[in-house]
Amino acid sequence: MAKVFSAIPSDRRQGITDVLLGYLRKSGSVIDKPVCRQNNESDGQWVEANLGPFVQYTAYTDLNDFNISTAGLLTALSPTQLAQLILNSGALNTTDFIDRVFERLEKGNALKNVDEFLTQLTANGQSPEFQPVVRDRVMNKTFTIISPHFTEFTKNDFDIWFHVKMVPVLASFTPAMLQNATTNINCTNYRVIVSGMAKVFSAIPSDRRQGITDVLLGYLRKSGSVIDKPVCRQNNESDGQWVEANLGPFVQYTAYTDLNDFNISTAGLLSALSPNQVAQLILSSGALNDTDFIDRVFERLDKGNALKNVDEFLTQLTANGQSPEFQPVVRDRVMNKTFTIISPHFTEFTKNDFDIWFHVKLVPVLASFTPAMLQNATTNINCTNYRVIVSGMAKVFSAIPSDRRQEITDVLLGYLRKSGSVIDKPGRADMGRGISFLLRNILKKTEQ
Repeated sequence: MAKVFSAIPSDRRQGITDVLLGYLRKSGSVIDKPVCRQNNESDGQWVEANLGPFVQYTAYTDLNDFNISTAGLLTALSPTQLAQLILNSGALNTTDFIDRVFERLEKGNALKNVDEFLTQLTANGQSPEFQPVVRDRVMNKTFTIISPHFTEFTKNDFDIWFHVKMVPVLASFTPAMLQNATTNINCTNYRVIVSGMAKVFSAIPSDRRQGITDVLLGYLRKSGSVIDKPVCRQNNESDGQWVEANLGPFVQYTAYTDLNDFNISTAGLLSALSPNQVAQLILSSGALNDTDFIDRVFERLDKGNALKNVDEFLTQLTANGQSPEFQPVVRDRVMNKTFTIISPHFTEFTKNDFDIWFHVKLVPVLASFTPAMLQNATTNINCTNYRVIVSGMAKVFSAIPSDRRQEITDVLLGYLRKSGSVIDKPGRADMGRGISFLLRNILKKTEQ
């Protein structure tokens, strides 16, 4: 059966394996005795004789009944069979077993062995999911084997390793590994590595992304004499394309001033980013208080579906309950530009829309909401949505400039007077929030 293994339909191999295991269990009283085990036969030889290539379709615990050691099992397998065993046996998340696997792979030609192992692990586009602690172990051991050979790698080698073979574990690639890999390589191979890392960006631990970004920037600075020249910059490559090729999604962890040395325009930088990444860049780069940069940001957000873009931008800016603090002049700019984009859609807003915008997304800039904006927002809306706006404004009351509070109050009173025929009718629950806003303003005036 072993001789024709490769020709046996893959969906039949597991069934055959189960029959073989059944025979071995049934013969358990003698299968490990001299009558069925030749003198000096090793565990590996026993596995080869009794299961042959079908062993890769067993769970490695299946052989416990036969006193076969893990090391003995693994010595009977080729690197390709080891990968198949891991995929079939549920051993993806067992660190001890992974250690034994690499002890086997390190015997003989370790580079060839780990190459075959990862090739099988990623065959047919599959990308097995390791738990982070196991993924780290596989990446560390793989790197130890392949890194001494980086100086011999061609572009195709880097491409196949960083875009296929290491994809299941590449999120565990550390800044130190990246420093090693990018030392003394040309910009073509560097870009291959960056694009590979970009593919697994979302799985890279957030506390590691900054370190990786620093390594990338270090390479670019070191290569400053050529990185912006034709040898490293393709014809007609825009600033945005340059950023995408050399930093990928890690650009959001740079300060936008970091790219000055590479003659990258602000517009070029932003064009390479999604609205989410623009928000992350602002949070990490210290650009919260740069009005010129904010203007460029909104030029980027205005392109395409502006409402969708600013929605994604503010959603990321306020993710996980964060509320970044803008200086008032910058806050005013963000509020003005945001209002220009969203206000035409107020007539389509539901209560939930008003709630999410005025209680979450706009919170960092809502203190810059002007009386004119409020007048616009409360025109022709029902009292339910009106109360949502008022309660949102109440949350930022202390940050609203004192000289603006009276005008906001006048707009609120104007709405209430205009809605006098219904505002005191059933359905006015929670109006206390609006009244509270008015009373606080009146009390402050009285105290002055």
